[in-house]
Amino acid sequence: MEIKGNVYEKVIKGRTYYSHQYREDGKMVVSNLDKPSAYELAFQIYHGKNGGYEELVNHIFNTDVAFGSSLLPLTESVSTYKERYSRKEIDEYLDNPYMNGRVLVLYGLRRSGKSTMILQTVLRMPLKKFVKAAFIRIAKGDTTRGLETDLDFLFKHGFEYIFIDEVTLLEDFIETSSVYADIYASMGKVVLSGTDSLGFMLASHNELYDRVKFIHTSYIPYYEWSDVLGKKGIDEYIEYGGSMSLSGLDYNKVITGKDNEVNEYVDTAIAHNIVHSLNNYKDGSRFSLLYELNQKGEAVNAINRMVEDVNRRFVIETIEKDFKSHDYGSLKQLISKDKDELVRASLDEVNEDAINNALMKALEIINKPDQTYPISEALMKELEEYLDLLDVTKPMQIVRYPSYATSIKKAFLPLGLRYSQAKALLETIIVQPSILALPIKVQQAVKDKLLSDVKGRMMEEIVLCQTSLTKKEGDCFQLLFTKGEYDMVTLDRGDWTAEIYEIKYNEHPYPGQARFLIDPELASIFEGHYAKIDKRAVIYRGPNQNENGIDYINVHDYLVGLNN
Repeated sequence: MEIKGNVYEKVIKGRTYYSHQYREDGKMVVSNLDKPSAYELAFQIYHGKNGGYEELVNHIFNTDVAFGSSLLPLTESVSTYKERYSRKEIDEYLDNPYMNGRVLVLYGLRRSGKSTMILQTVLRMPLKKFVKAAFIRIAKGDTTRGLETDLDFLFKHGFEYIFIDEVTLLEDFIETSSVYADIYASMGKVVLSGTDSLGFMLASHNELYDRVKFIHTSYIPYYEWSDVLGKKGIDEYIEYGGSMSLSGLDYNKVITGKDNEVNEYVDTAIAHNIVHSLNNYKDGSRFSLLYELNQKGEAVNAINRMVEDVNRRFVIETIEKDFKSHDYGSLKQLISKDKDELVRASLDEVNEDAINNALMKALEIINKPDQTYPISEALMKELEEYLDLLDVTKPMQIVRYPSYATSIKKAFLPLGLRYSQAKALLETIIVQPSILALPIKVQQAVKDKLLSDVKGRMMEEIVLCQTSLTKKEGDCFQLLFTKGEYDMVTLDRGDWTAEIYEIKYNEHPYPGQARFLIDPELASIFEGHYAKIDKRAVIYRGPNQNENGIDYINVHDYLVGLNN
């Protein structure tokens, strides 16, 4: 039965009111409604006039399709989350008539907020748009043909806004992706999301051409992470892995209530997430060497070795040499300087071979004699390119005195990938008999030493990398002298001044911490080649203060300030 009248929404002083209005016997009848009732009634009215409401709600779909009363609770589940900064770009796509015939793609690693952004967009839709919106979540085993059948049915019944989550789980997505632009984007607005960045890029080159607009979600700078999640602290940022959730809590799980596959992007499994696209890549013409490496089952090995050696260039020797954990070597150096004799001696009887073997197994690292596929420079370039496409890596500039030769070091931005390796190493160390025999406080000291060292090196990269992204090319770099270094230099070419920084993980100033910043010889060399030093500062985890002419800046305040 067709329902009379329409449902109206009105905003008064920031609050939204809903009413059902229709005429009966020449009189206007008005009924106030709460939001769920208003949305369901509006949905019934719209679809009752456009193809039959009963047919729609009783239809059996091939995929997981939500609309109307089943979609509203999903959107309400994210109503308390702050928005990622790029969410408004989805609105711009939906509202721009020049985007008709083009699809919008959100891509990035898991836990970067893609599903949440989509549902927040639907949540903020006015009622007249919401009744035309459908959310489809693809699961493993779904087929392209099944999805197309569902889309045909939805568009036939008056839907105009289709959001398809995890679309790259379809095995033949790359080969069939043109249908979304060729057919469905001409019938309405189509938003796709997925973790398979390579799949999207190949589809844009081979099938979608220029009929696609991309929103990258993998890279989440500290200032956005802190603002959106309401968090504060470099340690938490690292432990969150530079993502929008902590150790296994995935927005998709909150949204769907399903456990299957939603925790794929955690800990050491991140590398498997990266190679997921290679498993679904049938062509092999582009990234052919990396494709072959994956076919041999050694792509995870290559990625994890590169991450383990994150402080070096992407070089062939890094992968081909026998594996030895740099974190463990760093730990031994740190412990050798500890004041506590038990701590200093804690690793004396540790079986290094056992630790390395356990870590290699945890990270699926293969030593050179056991590798079946040769590591070449061409393969390394493919892997670099792919990680760049994923927004997994960002360049940092390193300058070396006296030649002033410049090199580029790649930073891994999904911090969980780096940090998970440190945790994997820690788990292999603490089960060693010689460690378990030590007092609990010594065991804890060993754990703290390892993780603080790793976090310190990661903090240095975070600051340098995220500062570089706010500067023009060449205006932010690390400068290495013969007898010391400036952890970070920023140039102002307007007045030719410079700021020089030390980046330290500690919470308190200590003697010698700023020795390179105040070294007159280094300052003379620097100002003779670059510019007048206008500021000397230490970025650390303690309070903001000035000591002996050196600014000590809290790392949270510094990184948040990059957004200004």
